[in-house]
Amino acid sequence: MYLTKKSALKQEYIVIGIVAFAALALVIGFFIIFIPLVEELSSLNSKIRKGEKIAPDASGYRRQYAEMEKQIETLSQEITQSKERLFWKRDITFFLGKLSHVAEQLAVDFISIRPSLTPEPVKADNKEGTVLMYKHAVNITMKAGYRELIGFLARIEESDRFFRIDELTIVPDTKDILKRNVTLVLSVFSAD
Repeated sequence: MYLTKKSALKQEYIVIGIVAFAALALVIGFFIIFIPLVEELSSLNSKIRKGEKIAPDASGYRRQYAEMEKQIETLSQEITQSKERLFWKRDITFFLGKLSHVAEQLAVDFISIRPSLTPEPVKADNKEGTVLMYKHAVNITMKAGYRELIGFLARIEESDRFFRIDELTIVPDTKDILKRNVTLVLSVFSAD
């Protein structure tokens, strides 16, 4: 009877050992099979969270689009206003007539007005060198007192067209103490 009990106990130990080994094998198998899947799922989960943080919502895009449309409209209006300030080729003769009229009003005596025959293109800073407008140099020689000269320059500044004074030379007149010989290089910008 002692021997039967010993063999039954031995069998119980073997069964417990087999069950423990099977449980251990199941746990190891679970870790080997399911841990890579769990890691992959957690990686995908973190990528999804990052994607939510990186990609803004659609309403943000709509708001940015509306703001850009407003900016485009504003820039289009500024471009139109700037184009209106440019002279056109036919307007340059109109400019010379206006210049003569201003000189008569201010008692400025023009000695000569010489527009350049070839306009100089003003190009953009891009690689293509797009021509934005043309610069026409007008050399003006006149006699005027300081007050008349200041009035003449003020009229140029108040103009709604694009002008630029590139050179201004004032020399006293030896024959008339109240007059000055003035040489002026004025740039007039045109669209063509």
